[in-house]
Amino acid sequence: FGTAYFLQSAFHAAAHAFEQLSGIITDSFEQSYEIPCRFMQGRLALQLGEYRAAEQHFKTASETAAQRFPSWEPLCRVWYARSLVYGGQTYQAKQLFVQYSGSIPEAQAFLLEAQLLGSRISDETSAMPDAEVLFSAAPTGTYHSGFAFAEDRIWSGLYGKPAAAVLYKALLSCCRFKSALSENAPRETLQAHMSALEETARTALHFGDTYAPLYLYLCYEAGILLDGHDSDAAGGYLSRAFRALQNNMKNITENTIRDHFLFHNVWNAKLYAAAQEHKLV
Repeated sequence: FGTAYFLQSAFHAAAHAFEQLSGIITDSFEQSYEIPCRFMQGRLALQLGEYRAAEQHFKTASETAAQRFPSWEPLCRVWYARSLVYGGQTYQAKQLFVQYSGSIPEAQAFLLEAQLLGSRISDETSAMPDAEVLFSAAPTGTYHSGFAFAEDRIWSGLYGKPAAAVLYKALLSCCRFKSALSENAPRETLQAHMSALEETARTALHFGDTYAPLYLYLCYEAGILLDGHDSDAAGGYLSRAFRALQNNMKNITENTIRDHFLFHNVWNAKLYAAAQEHKLV
């Protein structure tokens, strides 16, 4: 139930369900369920911008895994690193992403995300493999993807590929676009990267993917770099991104949780600020 609520952005109900599960695990000594429960509590905290809480959940899950279930440890540490990025501790996080990039493919997606949040695009971005290459060779299963617990239950079937592969493709397209822009690449090259990002965003919006607002916001960022702040195309992407974000919030009934999701979540806060600047709010 907790995961179902999480996917519907019913975060108050999800938190309650995970708390109940945690109590049951403690009372019944079902240690094999402790890590996935703690992991999803970390994911929930990430969504709400509670990065210190997320760090603690993922760190505890990692330590528990190291002691009793070592196959879980790399995944927990990768997501711990993602929470560090969101909390502004990028250097340590990048080291962990590089360390586990060979075993947890989404570590490379989070490395790209860290670059976008830090506005420093590595020269190595162009050499990173396409999503089809990276994820076709990737191990499958719960212990190798944090999206397997939640997003893959819906969107992997619609996409025909892991949700992490879609995220990676969008982030890689945006990074390649910004890298090409800094190198004064021809407009045709820039538009090719932009088209790949647009395709991901359109498909995500069509499927109702909860990551659609992020992909559309990345289109907006690329659009203003390509054609300026007054670009109609960029404005259109921002408008659709904000509507998609509002749709994601329709099941958030508790005002404090709603505010955390909107103003504390790094990407949502960026999107909201842009929408406010363009008088969409």
